Amino acid sequence: MLIIHNQRNFKNGKVPFYVYRKGMNEMITQKEIDRYLLLLGKVLRKERIKKRFPQFIIAERSYLSRNYISEVECGKRNLTIATLYRITKALDINPIDIFTQLDQKKI
Repeated sequence: MLIIHNQRNFKNGKVPFYVYRKGMNEMITQKEIDRYLLLLGKVLRKERIKKRFPQFIIAERSYLSRNYISEVECGKRNLTIATLYRITKALDINPIDIFTQLDQKKI
């Protein structure tokens, strides 16, 4: 299981992110998180195109704006678990399938 937690360090303005895997801490950079969000967006876009849904349909079904869906697919939004759940339900897929695809991509 992957849990991302951030702690703000106001002395140097940096925001370190910690990833907890199997009880061990390791640092993860903002660049790695950005890459993960981009990959998540690509997976969501692939699923949307596979089901032949335009962005505005997913937006309506998930009660989000079309611009927000576009930004998620481009990796520009750090979405919450609740928002990811709403998008996957709008796509008629299981959220676990998204994480399975992400895991197979070896980020």
